[in-house]
Amino acid sequence: MNANMEVTQAKQTKSPSIKNTLKKYNLFFIFLGFILIGSILSNQFLSVQNLLNLLQQSSFVGIVSIGMTFVILVAGIDLSVGAVLALAGMLVSILLGTGMNPILAIVITLIAGAFLGFVNGFVSTKFKVPAFIATLAMMVSARGLALLSTNGEPIYDLPEGFIALGGNVFGKIPFTAVVWIALTIVALVILKYTTFGRKIYAVGGNEESSRLSGIPVEKYVTWCFV
Repeated sequence: MNANMEVTQAKQTKSPSIKNTLKKYNLFFIFLGFILIGSILSNQFLSVQNLLNLLQQSSFVGIVSIGMTFVILVAGIDLSVGAVLALAGMLVSILLGTGMNPILAIVITLIAGAFLGFVNGFVSTKFKVPAFIATLAMMVSARGLALLSTNGEPIYDLPEGFIALGGNVFGKIPFTAVVWIALTIVALVILKYTTFGRKIYAVGGNEESSRLSGIPVEKYVTWCFV
């Protein structure tokens, strides 16, 4: 009798554990499922070269998604990330076309992108405009500026040093993938081990409680958009 009760209790304690694990890592299991399907459909899917190609192609979205993660954690949304990315590409290309030092051109472009993020956060927090509307307006504006700045035409003849950023390092590993991994580690450290990260979770969990606790909510939301 006691043995049956122990078995029943063990099953009851084990079942929620499996359920919680599936719930916690559901995206990971879905990812493994896609890998399995891809490997069945093509025998080249799991080749080293294909995986490196996928890593390079995903790195651009991955880098942008790091910033988006901060915004989502404070219960926000940013529809303008793709348009700002396009505008940044046009801006850095135009600056390089003037003969500017590549490092300086990149820094100026990053500052410009951060300023647009600040505008999103400022409008959203100070004027109480929903982030969906504020970033939708920024998306249209940034996309229009990107097309207007070059008349919708591509820019050629960029410096070799800048073009190398789209190449490989350590043999065949894409440089953009290295940047993606490095920024991911930095973001994880910020969110998990810093006061800034803990306050971001607090703001996203309950904005009013965070405000009453003395956290400058508007400041943190704006920084996440930046």
